Amino acid sequence: MLLNSELYYSKLMLFGEYSVILGSRALTAPYGYFKGELSFIGNDKYTDYDFAVKSNHLLNEYERELTAVDKIEGISSIIDLQKLRKEIKKGLFFESTIPQGYGLGSSGALTASIYGRYAINRIKQNRFLSSDVLGQLRIILAKLESYFHGTSSGIDPLSCYVKFPLLIQNKTNTTIVQLPKNFDYGTAGIFLIDTGKPRKTENLVKKFMFRCRQELFYSFVTNEYIPLNNACIDSIIGGDLDIFKKSLRLLSQFQYQYFSEFIPIEFNGLWLEGLEKHEFFLKLCGAGGGGFLLGYAKDIDKVLKRIKKTNFHAITVFRRSELK
Repeated sequence: MLLNSELYYSKLMLFGEYSVILGSRALTAPYGYFKGELSFIGNDKYTDYDFAVKSNHLLNEYERELTAVDKIEGISSIIDLQKLRKEIKKGLFFESTIPQGYGLGSSGALTASIYGRYAINRIKQNRFLSSDVLGQLRIILAKLESYFHGTSSGIDPLSCYVKFPLLIQNKTNTTIVQLPKNFDYGTAGIFLIDTGKPRKTENLVKKFMFRCRQELFYSFVTNEYIPLNNACIDSIIGGDLDIFKKSLRLLSQFQYQYFSEFIPIEFNGLWLEGLEKHEFFLKLCGAGGGGFLLGYAKDIDKVLKRIKKTNFHAITVFRRSELK
């Protein structure tokens, strides 16, 4: 059975990890290096048959849960549960290259694909969706994604579904933004480093919230970290590269000092090297504890060669040729 499916990209939380919980802004962007789409087993589109079967079983459990909470959450008014159920029986699965437990929105992309295919009154993607419409979408997608995490902010599936950078102002105000491509990055670029470790976001968030009970740590986060986070967002959207570099260096330094338990220990040396040499700066990408680290390099080719010597795996996100 053929399925005319739509691709959904992974998402990067460029800025806002943890601080968004306390009311800071956050910036997400779609990342097409990893992607997923709905398909049917037997289409010869996926070489790992066992993965497809496992994904189909997961979707079956997902549909059952949505049906179970339908009367409370009104799921049947959002998506066509009957159609979903029928297609799961025919071998529906989510063909995906998005790694799970890496903070790249694997469940968000799946949720977006379910909404995209089975929504009863689908809100279609476009660059000009208003904040009010995005807010409606975020609530809907949060309901659909909560099965995977217990609760959902709706940010991940919204980013995956809309496929444009999103500025999250607060819990109710989200806007589509455009990252500037009209200023000279020179040899600079943004990259990811694979820590090789999946992690559980929920456990890490609980640890962060526990630390926020300490008055001194909470004060540092609200008075230093959040302003740095917001400055990074304002400068990258506004195209001020000098302020962006200064703000990112300070944010990287703050995370190294106060978020050390969220940084895999084997990356401490590389993180510190970037701060000391001012050649590159690392930060958490999402909750930390594993997954990916996000980096900015003044000379990306030089830094990627340096990282390769450490046997860590890096992936380019943006570089000058892509940003011009």
